[in-house]
Amino acid sequence: MTHQPILAPHKEYERLPLLDVLRGFALFGVLLANLIPWFSGSALALAAEPGGLSPNLSDRLVQLGMDFLISRKFVTLFAFLFGLGVAVQLGQAEKRNATAWPVYLRRFGVLFIIGSLHALLLWWGDILHWYALLGMVLLVFNRLKNKTILIWGVGLALIVPVGFVNLGAYFSTPAASHPTTQQPGLEATVLPVFAHGTYLNVLQSNWAFYRYEMWSPFMLLFWVITLGTMLLGVWAGRQRLFHNWQDHLPLFRRLFWGGLAIGVTGGIALLINRLFRGQIPVDSLLYCGLKSLAFLGIPAMTAFYVSAIVLLYQSARWKTWLDKLAPVGRLSLTNYLTQTLVWSWLFYGYGLGLGWMGQIGPALALLLGLTLFAGQLFFSTWWLRHFRFGPAEWLWRSLTYGQIQPMRTNKTITIISTSKILSE
Repeated sequence: MTHQPILAPHKEYERLPLLDVLRGFALFGVLLANLIPWFSGSALALAAEPGGLSPNLSDRLVQLGMDFLISRKFVTLFAFLFGLGVAVQLGQAEKRNATAWPVYLRRFGVLFIIGSLHALLLWWGDILHWYALLGMVLLVFNRLKNKTILIWGVGLALIVPVGFVNLGAYFSTPAASHPTTQQPGLEATVLPVFAHGTYLNVLQSNWAFYRYEMWSPFMLLFWVITLGTMLLGVWAGRQRLFHNWQDHLPLFRRLFWGGLAIGVTGGIALLINRLFRGQIPVDSLLYCGLKSLAFLGIPAMTAFYVSAIVLLYQSARWKTWLDKLAPVGRLSLTNYLTQTLVWSWLFYGYGLGLGWMGQIGPALALLLGLTLFAGQLFFSTWWLRHFRFGPAEWLWRSLTYGQIQPMRTNKTITIISTSKILSE
């Protein structure tokens, strides 16, 4: 009786450097998307303002730039890369004739625990536990053919949000069709607690805001869209678009120009909605058109970013610069969690006691974000000279495979061994 081998940890030579570059780029956008509206408190402090915009010009420009270039685009890229990574490793398992699903169930289970602890103990906005749950759904879809996965991906990521907007307008009440100025709600309640409360105070508000924000109808729709985006990543991985990216340059060129055109159009629609919030009836054709374009502009701009990096990767000079993002991408879990720790200590009351949440504007928050990311670039590069994984990646990997993974690089081990021999 023969037993199918279980999927083992993949080797370093099986990594795709371009994917690590894209992960590093995605992490930069996620950093800004979490910091500027949420950790800095601008989304909470300005919840009841017209358009939710700061009266300060530089802050307002940063907010509008965030909407146009970053909001939802980079978390979409992260979801796409998550699905692509699953497809790559499952494809490697098939080549080895190895069983992958037991390992992946453990892998997603460990990620769910890490993400849940992150959400409950540090920050309500964690995406890791959701990704773990959606990853388990991907294992079910993995049995389907490529064409079927593509259809599901397009349907959930593109058709569902447009349908949601139009159905919502159709079933809207007359009162909802002419919304009044938004009144402060839970945002106004939790902001002073986050900024000045003790850890236990912050913990209670964190749980309350988690239920309020992450389980809202819009966020549930967002997770459906995220599943569709992951499925598109699975399809891209199966098609080996990033294994042999040089063979798919015509496709990436079409995505570049098409994504730019639709992404810019959708970004403009989003800005119009932002600037005229509450003034356009939600049951009007204009509102539905603007919302639909805004939704479609998110994956389109993401496709533009991805294709731009792939096309620039052809140039030796650009490749040298883009490869500097790869170490950050390889330590994406460690860097993601580190960002929360740093922002918590700076913006929450229980950290360094600075209470910066709600006290600094988006422009200054942008400078802080650039500074931290520069530090993570340096740290990630240094760390990978000595170690194979980041601390969080090592823990995740060790728990997944049920054994302590070797941490030091072969180069470091060789140096240590040589020094020991010489000393003896």
